[in-house]
Amino acid sequence: MLISTYFASLRQHLSQFPTITEMEISEKVRTPYEGYFKARMLFRDGSELSVREYVSTITGSPHRFSFSYHYFKHALLIFRYSHPSLTINILHPEK
Repeated sequence: MLISTYFASLRQHLSQFPTITEMEISEKVRTPYEGYFKARMLFRDGSELSVREYVSTITGSPHRFSFSYHYFKHALLIFRYSHPSLTINILHPEK
């Protein structure tokens, strides 16, 4: 799969969520099979999700060399999931 095809599938998938009110996406193609995807999504409740992935699709399916997912609510970091630790850090759990 070409990296541009993978990026298009991410954009298409994200566009289907009605709870996302605003979205900023940045894509950088390094080679036909490798690239960097960055997105920032704002939700109806005012929360925000930031996503970054450095991905290769040379094997046909995505392989993430590095990634991070950060979720904020009321400007507080709720969770962070990132490479290489592969752990979720709950900083401000919902009550």
